[in-house]
Amino acid sequence: MLLRDEAQQTLALLLVPAWFFSELAFRMGGHIGADVYLGRALFVWAVLYLTFFLGSRQRIAQGILFASAAVTAVVGLVLTLDGWVSWSGTQTFVPFSTRVWRGL
Repeated sequence: MLLRDEAQQTLALLLVPAWFFSELAFRMGGHIGADVYLGRALFVWAVLYLTFFLGSRQRIAQGILFASAAVTAVVGLVLTLDGWVSWSGTQTFVPFSTRVWRGL
């Protein structure tokens, strides 16, 4: 699909997860534990990028993806920890179909 170009691979590896997480955040917005689910998914994705690209021959992709994954891991942890205290009586649970779609 890609032309084996480092810039295209880097953009695809940054934009596809961004699209995925924005869709997930939109679908879960206003539900109980939405930040927790989003934070967990962000953290797992960041750990995947941190470990998968360590031995990459493409230095530009490795550096950019490592830096973005390091920041995303911190954001994911903060969302996960902060999401537990944001529940109120007016929120509903995350729909089952969204939880299944996310891969729980």
